[in-house]
Amino acid sequence: MNEEKNQERAYALIASYRADGDRYRDRARSVATLLATLSGALAAGLIFSPVGQGFPEATKYAGYAAILALGISVCFFLSGSMYRLPNQKPDEKAEDPKPSLRDLVDASERNATSVVDAITLRTRLGSGFGIAALLLLMAMGPIAAIYPTPPVPISVQPLESLAVPTCPNIQGNFDGTASASDLAGTAALIPVSVSREVCGHPSPSGSLTIYLQRTKILITTARG
Repeated sequence: MNEEKNQERAYALIASYRADGDRYRDRARSVATLLATLSGALAAGLIFSPVGQGFPEATKYAGYAAILALGISVCFFLSGSMYRLPNQKPDEKAEDPKPSLRDLVDASERNATSVVDAITLRTRLGSGFGIAALLLLMAMGPIAAIYPTPPVPISVQPLESLAVPTCPNIQGNFDGTASASDLAGTAALIPVSVSREVCGHPSPSGSLTIYLQRTKILITTARG
């Protein structure tokens, strides 16, 4: 009776050790999936979206570095989620070919400890690169403020009459400047900086920002 209880207890311990390894692997797999989704969304936003294309070059480089760091982090978490060790057999002695329950439990414990330690190392490395990616993403705003994209010279051709209260004398084609992000965006109104002379102000020095409906104008840039 006692032997059966000991056997049940031993098998329960072995099962718990295996469950520990599975739990760590599942956690690493979940984090890898989350980070892969985040890096994919970030890459799509920076590379394919009009807003991302309007970011300053320095900001884009920070974003690309964040994508790279996220990719490395995903690799570490994936390697942790797939890490397995073969079942370690207890030392078999010539005079005792059949391992005891204690030997089986000890072997399973060593196996589980090795797996958990290996997964923990990989998740820590993955977390380090994930934190680096987060810091790079947080730095994108300050970088954009320090290294803003210079305004783009444009030529505006009205497709119909424009009614701009702050610039009542505007008519025909005129030149101005606009930000790259506004040019690449899809907002109904686009801010355009024009000289006061275009608007007919008494003081021709300086500039004004007017908001034009995107569908009522044709914009040509130096890049075409």
